Amino acid sequence: MTKQDILHLRAAVREDADTLGRLHHQSWLETYAGLLDGRLLAARSAEKSAAMFRNGGWRNVLLAFLNGEAAGFCGFGPGRDGEASVALGEIYGLYVLKKAQGRGAGRALLQRALRELEKTGFSTVYLWVLDGNVRAMAFYQRQGFFRDGEKNTALSGFPVRELRFLRR
Repeated sequence: MTKQDILHLRAAVREDADTLGRLHHQSWLETYAGLLDGRLLAARSAEKSAAMFRNGGWRNVLLAFLNGEAAGFCGFGPGRDGEASVALGEIYGLYVLKKAQGRGAGRALLQRALRELEKTGFSTVYLWVLDGNVRAMAFYQRQGFFRDGEKNTALSGFPVRELRFLRR
């Protein structure tokens, strides 16, 4: 953050669905261009993302505002990858618009989500990073995460490889 930047975090509410949808869509375009099949990105929209958030996806989501503008968000909660992961917390997604990256919003969102997870009993947390997303991997490693696994999966029929990062 620069001296002039004002960062504000708050829990998302249902009425934030359109804002979350716009952030989700724009950050996917900015982050995954060249990493995901262009047809997959072209099939996405802010409206589709907003619908996901409107249908309950806003719960356990933190929103970041940088100088009064929505800049990013972080979703978190109990692990979703089978029985072994139930005892772990998970960062479901952390997205910050390019224009706000490197100004403290991502770090603040992650740290707050980790504190919230710890309050609910999750001292060990994992997350998935798309293979090739070097910037994200370096960010998470600076925040104390280490790579401990991988999986091949599909997004809307397109194969992707994700790398798991863990923090104890």
